Amino acid sequence: MALLWTPVFGGYFSKGDRGLQGPAVLKMETGVRALSLGGAFVGSADDASALFWNPAGLERVPRQEFIVGHSRVFEDQTREDLGWVLPAWRRGERETWGVQASYLAMDSFDLVKNGVPAGSAQPWEGALGLSYARPFRNLFWGITGKVARKEFPGASGQSYLLDGGLQGESKNLGMAWGFVIADLGTTMSLGEGTLAPPTVFRLGGTKRFLLGRKNQLRWSGQIDAPSDDTAIARMGLEYVVPGKEWEAALRLGGQTAGASKLTAGFGVGRGSLGFNYAYGPSESLGAAHRMDVTFRFGRPLEPEVRRRDLFESAQAAWSSGQTARAADLLEEIEGISPRYFPAQALGKEVNRRIEESLKPDTLFTLGLQAYEAKDFETAENYLRKLVILDPSYPEAGALLKKAETGLAAARDSQARAELTRGLERERKSLRRSAQEDQRFERWPEALKNWRSLLVRFPKDAEALAGVTLCRNKIASLAASAERAGEGGKALSFYRLLQEDRPDPALAKRIEKMGGEARAETQARARALYQEGVRAYDGGNLKKALPLFEEAARLNPDDAAIARARDRVRTELKRAK
Repeated sequence: MALLWTPVFGGYFSKGDRGLQGPAVLKMETGVRALSLGGAFVGSADDASALFWNPAGLERVPRQEFIVGHSRVFEDQTREDLGWVLPAWRRGERETWGVQASYLAMDSFDLVKNGVPAGSAQPWEGALGLSYARPFRNLFWGITGKVARKEFPGASGQSYLLDGGLQGESKNLGMAWGFVIADLGTTMSLGEGTLAPPTVFRLGGTKRFLLGRKNQLRWSGQIDAPSDDTAIARMGLEYVVPGKEWEAALRLGGQTAGASKLTAGFGVGRGSLGFNYAYGPSESLGAAHRMDVTFRFGRPLEPEVRRRDLFESAQAAWSSGQTARAADLLEEIEGISPRYFPAQALGKEVNRRIEESLKPDTLFTLGLQAYEAKDFETAENYLRKLVILDPSYPEAGALLKKAETGLAAARDSQARAELTRGLERERKSLRRSAQEDQRFERWPEALKNWRSLLVRFPKDAEALAGVTLCRNKIASLAASAERAGEGGKALSFYRLLQEDRPDPALAKRIEKMGGEARAETQARARALYQEGVRAYDGGNLKKALPLFEEAARLNPDDAAIARARDRVRTELKRAK
């Protein structure tokens, strides 16, 4: 691919000044993520470092972002970079502004003139730029204006430069691409000499591969054609592991020229904060260590978020055949962003289908196809529209009736299937509850659940066995309670068995035990009443009252007990 540059730009490049055009602050690449990918970044630039690589990528930064970069290069040079990205919404479309600043300085060194010390110096270079980006149809474009300055002992100068970039996607290749012309500008006068701008043309692409459900592998490739050197090929790999609130990435890159032909790095991000590190080894100049920190703040543009959500819904509606729904969503998008190209492109397809769907022949063909595919609901929809549009259309009425019959049968079958699934879920739920009650020997509850299961499924063998087991256990508990003299407890167990399945013999037993229990209760109430009378006769009203109250609770139908209780209550109130 690098050979393609030669016939296009060969006349522009000059080998006579190979590597000599500058200043270095423009030629030295920045952006730690990009550097760890070998500089293959113009197609994938989507963060604040796009300011330095491809201004078109600013349109992919979701909210405000600030980047601070620091590099220690070749043991005697330090570089600092700053960048700020500001998305905005104007006239129904997003636009993005950005500001960048770079500073490159050498360590201070001593000056000697005619063998005599002449002080010290610290040469430096700097660049300041303003960027702007916005969409055009299905592309992003961006532009950056920069001023660069160089300070050197005895000489200084500055120049004005321009960057321009594009980003887009190739659906056929399934990848994104980018193109940049960088550092196109004026010549810098520096003392008695000059420095031509280090213009470079860059073309690159990137492709993503899913590894598992979330992890991604991103491949990037790029060709650079600098005006003072031969073409450079670059390639990078980025393995991304996203978490719930964080993201981590491992990176590896390479290039065919430069001090560091192999680079590596990593990045981590959590919430609004991100950190990137890149390492570039060099045998001759020493290793380069670079790092930057990014801060994202503010909220994404509300109209852009709303537009994206609506468009995703419109795409889903279109894919599922909901043409009218897709048309309504696209109309809502038009109210937010009239020139949004993806919505316009989808709108043409939607309108074409709507226009086609109003033709009788098309409606009949679609209805027939749906009927043959046993999609009776869709067939009924198309054919009903056809009958309304053209009642005399041949075969439409007959086919509509067949579709309606098929739809009714399909709905009946669906209802039966749903009912069967619901009953099976209920069976499993009751069985689990009954089994758990049995495991913890909660026999009354288990009996109730097994009996409920038998009401729905009379032939369920496990439920039949469960009912028998539970009844036997409850009968055994009742007999044990009766032998222990716990008549009330035994009676409650017998009543539970009678409620589950009526039995005449058991009913007589319950009636007998109930009569005995009532007689015992009445006797107890009468004893308490008599004890209360003795307390009352002795003048102890406070002792008499609870005795009368308990007797009335045990035998509420005894009028004498009730009168005695009420009399004591009245006398106690008067005594207060």
